[in-house]
Amino acid sequence: MKKLNLTAIKIFILILSLQPIFLCGVERIFSKYYYIQQGDNLIKIIKENIWFSKLKDDQKNKIIKDLKKWNPHIRNWNKLSYGQKIYLEFEQRFSKDLPILIGGKKPRTKIAIKEDDNIKPGFKVADSKRRPQSKSTTGKTLYKIMPYETDISLGGKFYKYTDAIDKNETLMEASDLALNLDIHFLYPLKENLKFYFNFGIEYTTDQLCDPDAGIEGFCEGRNKTYKVPLAFIMKSGIKRTLFSSTFKRGFAIYLGIEREELSYATSSKDGEYVNDTDDGSNIIKPGKSTLLWLTSGVEFNFSIFNKQSSLFALASYSFSGSTQIKGAPDLDTPILDYWEDIAGFKLSWGHKINLTKSIWANAYGKIVNFEGKYSFKSTHMGANIGYSF
Repeated sequence: MKKLNLTAIKIFILILSLQPIFLCGVERIFSKYYYIQQGDNLIKIIKENIWFSKLKDDQKNKIIKDLKKWNPHIRNWNKLSYGQKIYLEFEQRFSKDLPILIGGKKPRTKIAIKEDDNIKPGFKVADSKRRPQSKSTTGKTLYKIMPYETDISLGGKFYKYTDAIDKNETLMEASDLALNLDIHFLYPLKENLKFYFNFGIEYTTDQLCDPDAGIEGFCEGRNKTYKVPLAFIMKSGIKRTLFSSTFKRGFAIYLGIEREELSYATSSKDGEYVNDTDDGSNIIKPGKSTLLWLTSGVEFNFSIFNKQSSLFALASYSFSGSTQIKGAPDLDTPILDYWEDIAGFKLSWGHKINLTKSIWANAYGKIVNFEGKYSFKSTHMGANIGYSF
C-alpha cells in the first residue's frame, strides 16, 4: 500500500510538472522602425498600429512611457522632425492585425546592438537599445484585445397607431405593447470610423377587438383576439466621429440602411365592408408593413456622473415599402389578401447611458408615418437594457 501511495504521489507530481507545457502560451510582441511624416505626433503614430482607444488608461500610459524611454534621442515629442527614425514596440494582442501564437514557451533571442544613425555619436542609450523583435514575453495566458463590440439587449415599447380603413379616411385607433430582442455588432474600420450591423426580433402581444374602442359597429357584441406575427428588423451602416478623434466625446454621424417590419391588427382594406356591422370584427386582421429606410443622423457622446452617455437623433426616408394584410375568407363575399406599395418617413431619438462597464440602458421615441392607398401613423416609446461583450 505504501509503495502504491508513493507511485501515486510521483504521478501527481509529474502531472503538475507537465501542466505548464500544455497550458502555457506565448504572447509575442511586434516591433519596427518608423520614419516621422509631416503632421505626425506620438498618439497618431500609436493609433495607426494598435487599437489604442480599446485600452485602459494605465495601459495607454505605459505604452507612451515605454516608447519615450526607448527613443531617448527624441528630445521634444511635441515637435517631431520629418524623417526622424523611432523604434516602436507593442504587444501583439493590441495589434490591429491580431496575430497570436499558441504553444510552448518561446526562448528569448539576443539581438546584437548596432549604432543607430539617428543618435548622436557617443550618446548612451538607456534600457539596452531595443531593436525590432528584441523582446518576447513568455509564460503568460493568451488574451486578445478584440477590435469589435457586440451588444445584446432586451426591452419593450408601448406604441399607438392610427390606421386608415378605407379611402374615405375612416380611421381605426389602437395601442399595444411589444417586446424586443436586439443583437448589435460594431466593428472599427479606423479609430474614427466604425461599421455597425443590428438584428432585432419584435414580439407584439395579442390584440383584442374591443367593442368600447375603435370604429362604431366594429367588434360590436364581440371580443375577438388577433395574434400579430413576429417582426424582424435589420440595420447596417457606418458611424463616424465629427470634429473628434474618439467616440467617447463629441459628435458622431450615422449613415445606414434599415429593413423594418411593423406588425399590427388592421382592416382588410376593402371599403365595401366598412359599414357591415354584423361582420365588422372579421374585417380586422393581423397585418404587416415592411419598409426599407435610408437613415442618417447625429449622436452626441459625453460623460454624466462619470458614466459614458450619449444622445442621438435620426431621420429616415422610406424609398421602398409594402403592406400585406390577411383577407376575410369567412364572409359571405370573401375578401382576398391585400397588398399595396407604401412610402414615408420616420423620426427617432433617444438617450443611452452606461450603468456599469458592460451594462447599459437606453430610452427612445419614434414617429412613423407612411402613405399608400391608405395612410398609417404611429408613435413609439420604449426602453432597453443591454450588455456589451
